[in-house]
Amino acid sequence: MVIEWLKLLFRNMQTQTLGRAAVRRRRHYRSTAPCAAEVLEPRVLLSAASVSGTVVSESAVNDGSYESLVTGDYNADGIDDFFFWNPETGFNRLVDGQSGEVMTNIVAPGAIDEYSEAAAGQFTDREGLNPGEELFIWDPATGQNWVFTLSVSPETDGEAIYYASALGFENSVVMQAVNGNDFSDVVAGRFRGVQGEAEDDLFFWNPQTGQNRIVGFTRSFNNDPDFGGPAGILISDDPLPRAAINGTDYTELAVGDVDGNTREMDELFFWNPGTGRNRLASFIEGEVSSIADNPIAPEVGNGNAYNRVVIGDFDGDGDGDLYFQDSVTGNNRFLTNESVDPDLMFSFETNVAAPGAVNGFPLIRSVNRDTIADDVYLWDPISGTNRLLDLMPVDPL
Repeated sequence: MVIEWLKLLFRNMQTQTLGRAAVRRRRHYRSTAPCAAEVLEPRVLLSAASVSGTVVSESAVNDGSYESLVTGDYNADGIDDFFFWNPETGFNRLVDGQSGEVMTNIVAPGAIDEYSEAAAGQFTDREGLNPGEELFIWDPATGQNWVFTLSVSPETDGEAIYYASALGFENSVVMQAVNGNDFSDVVAGRFRGVQGEAEDDLFFWNPQTGQNRIVGFTRSFNNDPDFGGPAGILISDDPLPRAAINGTDYTELAVGDVDGNTREMDELFFWNPGTGRNRLASFIEGEVSSIADNPIAPEVGNGNAYNRVVIGDFDGDGDGDLYFQDSVTGNNRFLTNESVDPDLMFSFETNVAAPGAVNGFPLIRSVNRDTIADDVYLWDPISGTNRLLDLMPVDPL
C-alpha cells in the first residue's frame, strides 16, 4: 500500500553547498517490450578483445584506501569519470576520465562516512546548464542520503588548471522511504520515458524479501528561486511483484538497454550466478510492461563460473550487451543481442578476453570512453592495478 505522503514530493531536505557544480547530458540505453528469448550458437570472433594498460595511476587508488567505485560523466565532456570512495572513512578521490587529473576529497569525508551504497545518474534536467550526471550516496539503515553534483572544469591561463568542487543536497529522498534496511541495493536507470520526465530514477531492492521501489526526482536546480536541489517523488511502490525477485533467487542486478528499441527507457537484469537463473524487467512510463523469465539460458551463466556482470553497448550497435566475468580466474563470457524487439536472441563468446589478462580484479564497471562504444573498466583496490577492456569488434583485413 502506498503511503499518502509518499505520493507527494519529498521536500524534507536540507541543502549544503560544498562548492560549484558541473553538469552534462548523460548517454542512455534504450529499452524494451514483452519478449521471448533464446540463445544462439557462439558466433565467430571478428577479433579478440583488447586490454589496455593503466587508466588511473595505480598509486592514487591502491592500498585499500578506497573500496567503492562509481563511474559517470560528472563534468559534461562525454567521457566517464571515476569516483573512488571509502564508505567507512568517507575519503574519496575523483579522477577526470579525459585528463587523468586526480582530485582528493572533492566531497567532505565527514559528510559521507558510514554510508554504504552509491549510484550515478542524470536525476534532474537543468536546462541551460548543460545537464550531467549526479552522484547518489545512501545508508540503507538510517535512510540518510545525499545527491552531489561534481565539478571538474579546466580554466586556461597559460596552462590548464583543474578546479574541483561539489554541491551537495541532503536527504533529497525522504529518509523514511528508504530506511530500516528495507532495501539493500540501489541502481540508477531511465524507467519513465515520459515526455518532460526523461531523467534517471533510482530502483531500490531487497533480494531476500523482494521489496522494491522506484524513486524519481523533480525540480530542476535552476528553476527554483532559492537554488533548491532535487526532490524525490515516488514513482512506483513494488513495481515488480515481490515473489518474482525474492528469496535470494537472484543476487546480482544490472541495469541498461538490451534490445535497443526506440523507447527511452532502461531494463533491469536479475541474475543468480549459481543456478544461472535470470529475469529481465521492462518498463513503460515507470510501470513494468513485461518480465521475461530466463531470457538467457541458465546454462550460459550458471555453476558460479562467473560472479560479475555489467551491461553496456560494448560493440557499438546501439543496444546493451552483457559481459560476465569471474573476478578470480578471469574467465569471461560476452553476450550480444542479435535480434530486434520483441524477440531477444543472444549469441555469446567465451573468453573473448584472455583470462590471464583480466583476472584478479574484484571490481568491474561499464564506462564510456568515446562516442562509439562502451568499455569494461577493471580495478583491484589493494594493488591499484586497473585495466580497460575494449570489446569493440574489428573487421578482418
